[in-house]
Amino acid sequence: MAESLAGPGRLPDGRSARLDGSFAGGGVGLIITGNVMIGPLALGGAGDVALQKGTDLTPFKI
Repeated sequence: MAESLAGPGRLPDGRSARLDGSFAGGGVGLIITGNVMIGPLALGGAGDVALQKGTDLTPFKI
């Protein structure tokens, strides 16, 4: 599943948090979500979140 919800700097924003919150509200025990790429040159789509060395992890913490 590709959410295509990257905010500025290819970081997750409030839209990602709301989506994950709606998944969590479904009552499942474990949720593994996301389409987080490991670099901006290997994107699956234009709105993909990218995590690379040196990225501030604060936006990834919900």
